[in-house]
Amino acid sequence: WDQSFGEYGSYGEVQVPTAAKGAEASNPGAIFSFVVKSGGNDFHGSFFGDWQDGSFQSNNVNDRLLQRGFNPSGNKFTRYNDLTAELGGPIIRDKFWFYSSYGYTYAGQFVPGFISEKSGEPVVFHTTLHSPTVKLTYQLTNAMKLETMGQFNRKHAPYRTGDQFTPLEATQNQLSKGGVGPTLKWTYIINPTMTTDLGMSRS
Repeated sequence: WDQSFGEYGSYGEVQVPTAAKGAEASNPGAIFSFVVKSGGNDFHGSFFGDWQDGSFQSNNVNDRLLQRGFNPSGNKFTRYNDLTAELGGPIIRDKFWFYSSYGYTYAGQFVPGFISEKSGEPVVFHTTLHSPTVKLTYQLTNAMKLETMGQFNRKHAPYRTGDQFTPLEATQNQLSKGGVGPTLKWTYIINPTMTTDLGMSRS
């Protein structure tokens, strides 16, 4: 029990049930259950960075295709970034831990025919995502713990609906915010064969 709650990164899994579900699922279809990591008695962190630009995109349009009338499209890939940082550790050793992470994603490309009506030039269609997460875990007793978590997402697609028929000036500026939390969960290990959970969440 102590190790399962004090071990950093022990639980970072995703469960995807697709069969019949219980009363906790309000809608039909697949349900995703994300288990967020918890901090431990030592500070641990990690950083992941993924970067690509248009030079990573190959071109398989050769002279033979061009001679046969193939018209290469303008869906040139411009840039992709995926950055994630995480840190977890103790607030009070053996009693109170934290875990935090932040994710940033950017994806951009040229969409065939999508231009600025004012300049007549192609415009980069891009989307940006921000995903911060915070979790606190408090050990009430050897058999009881309390958790709270919040994950808040922000999506910005400034040229949503842009295509060959919709120029930049007529697109929608999508700025959406969502997330899960704050949540509150109480867990009690009654005995080696029985556990009870009580939780509240906002989404």
